Order: sequence, then structure tokens, then C-alpha cells
Amino acid sequence: MLPKAVSEKLLNETNSSNQTPAYLAAICGHLEIIKIYLSNGLDVNMQYYYGTTMLHIAADTGLKDLVQYLVDYQGININLRDQHKSTPLRLACAKGREEIAAILIQAGANVNMANMHKATPLITAAINGHVKILEMLIAHPEIDISSKAVCGLTAFDFAQRNGHKECVRLLEPYQVSKCMLM
Repeated sequence: MLPKAVSEKLLNETNSSNQTPAYLAAICGHLEIIKIYLSNGLDVNMQYYYGTTMLHIAADTGLKDLVQYLVDYQGININLRDQHKSTPLRLACAKGREEIAAILIQAGANVNMANMHKATPLITAAINGHVKILEMLIAHPEIDISSKAVCGLTAFDFAQRNGHKECVRLLEPYQVSKCMLM
């Protein structure tokens, strides 16, 4: 443990861009430094720029070891949303970070939480053509395959529009036939 005055300065001091040392350590993936900050009282769910947490940063930038450490950390909220209402899982799905998506799903991340545009992790994976992530999400017992983004399109619609044939093939069996609606 660091002396209280030192730990408070390290936890709360910001640079000219309003970034704390912990935020910078998360961006750089310095797991050992993050461990020191957390052991000295840093709130694991502290929100930084645009409401991002260390878990958002780690998921978005592909820091698998940091993601694993954080999801195992007592008190972590893996479903916190940033300013755009994105969860760490949705960010991992956007970037095609398969291992990170798997860690988050296994840790209990909500697979249906949508961002401000109502893009769920499933829709996001379909938009970007991330087949393996799409497979993981489709296999999840709580997945809502019929969810629609603000524009009214489903994951299937986005996959079709973006020419992601393998994603279309995976999602096609779950589509409601227009004939059935008449």
C-alpha cells in the first residue's frame, strides 16, 4: 500500500487532457500498474472519457489479459455503458476481438444490451462481418436475434447489405418469412 497522500494524488491527478494515470495505464495495458491502483482504492468501475471504464478500454483495444483480470475483479460491472451506451462486449464485437468477446460472454455480459443506436453486440458483429463472434452470440441462450437497430434493420439485414455472406448464412435460419406474416 502507498501512503494515503501519494495514492490520492496518483488516483486523482490529471494531465492537460484530463487523463488520470490509471486511464493511461489501461490504454497501455499495464496490468501490474492497474493492480497497484486497484489495491490502493481505485474504483474498478470508474468512468473516464465519454464514460469509458478500464474494461471498455481493454475490450476496445484488445488487451486480453487486462480484460480477464478485470472481469474476475470483485465489484466489476461488466455491463456498464459509456456515453454512447456501448458496453465492453459491444466494443469487442465491433473490433472482432473474439477472445475478449468470449471472456465477457462467459463472465455474464448481457448479450442484448444495445448502444444509443440500438445496435446490439449481434447487430454490431453482423455489420462488421465477424463470423466467429456471431456464432458465439447465436449460441447464447438469451440472444435476441430479431432485435432491430434504430433504422429498423436486424443483424441479418445488415449482414446482407454489407455483403457478409457467411454471416447471412448463419442468420438466415432465424428469419421470419414474410409469407408467414400475411
